Amino acid sequence: LGEVSVGIISGQEFKEEYSQMGPEAFFESCLDNLPYLQEMLGPDATRVSKVDSITDWAYSCDRMGGEGFLLAGDAACFLDPLLSTGVTMAMLAGYSAAVTANTILKNPEMESEATEFYAGNYKRMWDVTRDFLHYFYAGNATAYPEDMFWKARSTLQLGDNVGARQAFCFLVNTIPGNPHPALRKQIHMFSQFMDNMEHPVEAFNADTKLQELAQDNVEHYVELAEAGLETIPLINGEVQSSYQIDGETQTLKPIQGVTYDENRPIFSSSASWLLGRNIHELDDHSLSVLEYITGTRTWGEVIEHYADDHSMSMVEAGEALRAALTPLCDEKIVLFRKAEVMQVQKVVNA
Repeated sequence: LGEVSVGIISGQEFKEEYSQMGPEAFFESCLDNLPYLQEMLGPDATRVSKVDSITDWAYSCDRMGGEGFLLAGDAACFLDPLLSTGVTMAMLAGYSAAVTANTILKNPEMESEATEFYAGNYKRMWDVTRDFLHYFYAGNATAYPEDMFWKARSTLQLGDNVGARQAFCFLVNTIPGNPHPALRKQIHMFSQFMDNMEHPVEAFNADTKLQELAQDNVEHYVELAEAGLETIPLINGEVQSSYQIDGETQTLKPIQGVTYDENRPIFSSSASWLLGRNIHELDDHSLSVLEYITGTRTWGEVIEHYADDHSMSMVEAGEALRAALTPLCDEKIVLFRKAEVMQVQKVVNA
């Protein structure tokens, strides 16, 4: 097989032994006690590089892809294997890397963009997962592990027939999976769980419009049919151009739309990031309509600008905009915030 990477993960109980022997001797002693691994390597295997050691619970490469290479699994990054995040990310990254390589082989001119897409998605997913683990351990998870499991069950309001650890695994694997403001119940449950952890939600820096939307109360918004001219239409995300995986051709295809989980204080699923699914694709007409929504214009001002640009009356422009925004509002891509909420936030910020 040529060269193969071999690593040892040890616990704190070996700390003194490791310190006395040094990384190389400790590594060799571990290999001496692993007959099955020796058999896999074969009798002629020799070490061709020095032994490196890492004592932290996380690391990542500066670049996870570049000209002529794509990194996946532990070659790209490592995180504490809580909830098997490493396995999930490695398998999804392997598939994503294969699609990226296939795209480059079929379209060599796309190498730079495709590699940047892969590496950027991978790095963002690592950052999000690392932050989750950081805040998880920053709570009372390590000091009171059993309490964590029982609180998960009480948070989910499950019966006594469900074990505490089972409830905890369900919570951390299911509730945060690719959240969206449309799934308001999930966000509420996740925030409640964070409160039970003695982990203040304020620890997340809500300094972007998207984060503010994710933490907003549902009462702050009205439906499109009830939106008055003084309400403020907002794009629930950022308009971006990126790529997604085409399942038929197994290549990357260009996509334009609105992000729905980037920079969100609740972490999104790895599948969204590594497979390029964090953008809701929109057609050109919908994107052109979104250009009129700035986050500061009132609904009346949006209609007025649209009417001026298309030589329409206010009534005609309002009808055209409502028809275009109805499916976007149904998907919670566009939200209408009450004007009084905006005023209160401006006063608080001031």
